[in-house]
Amino acid sequence: MAVFGVAATVLVLTVVVPAFNADGGYDYWSKVSGAGSPFDGAGSKLRTLAWLLIPTSGLLALRSPLLLVALPTLGWRFLSGDEHYWGTDWHYSAVLMPVVFLALADALPAVRRGTRAWLRSYAAHLPAAVAAAALALTTSLPLAQLTEAEVYRRPAAVSDAERLLARIPDDATVEANIGPISRLTARCRVFWLGDTRGVLPEYIALENIDGRYRDPVGYARTLHPLAEYAVAGEAAGYVVLERRTATAGA
Repeated sequence: MAVFGVAATVLVLTVVVPAFNADGGYDYWSKVSGAGSPFDGAGSKLRTLAWLLIPTSGLLALRSPLLLVALPTLGWRFLSGDEHYWGTDWHYSAVLMPVVFLALADALPAVRRGTRAWLRSYAAHLPAAVAAAALALTTSLPLAQLTEAEVYRRPAAVSDAERLLARIPDDATVEANIGPISRLTARCRVFWLGDTRGVLPEYIALENIDGRYRDPVGYARTLHPLAEYAVAGEAAGYVVLERRTATAGA
């Protein structure tokens, strides 16, 4: 299984993903190749390790060799120069949770049969403590939002933004940032903002809730100096720009 996992990973990263990439490569190699010192963000990395091991296993997972399975993921995350990988704000630790839980389950029987009475008692009470910690911490984590009635109501702003994006025709080329992307990729050819690979998009869709793009038309001009874009609509902090003219060679 281990050999299969390594072989499958190599196949996906060197053959499958590049086959779908217009440049024929795996763009995320740069996330590690551009790394700085492994001690950069040491505080954030140590907090991540603490969150991974203390509330989930009381550090007992460290007694299981199964925890070694987590090292490659932690390695590339902490060696990366991208600080988004270091902390717990994003989803990158989700894949490690089954590993930690299995390591805990693997370590418990041996500890409970050990010669140290305090350690046997610790192992006996740890599963209940881990469950209690999970429930207690949930109240301060995003999962707690599932208990709020407002989460299940469709905000008017969402409907307004979706109606705006629906004005973009199917199969159109669109350059977008994070907000519009998930709502457009099923029916349009979508490019990440600032990375259209030489394609002059018909539309630019921006999530601008925080007002970052104070002059969307001017910003579009910096992205594509040889084209002219005009605002086609605005709603709920979203802006859609449509290409009006372009050079003959564009």
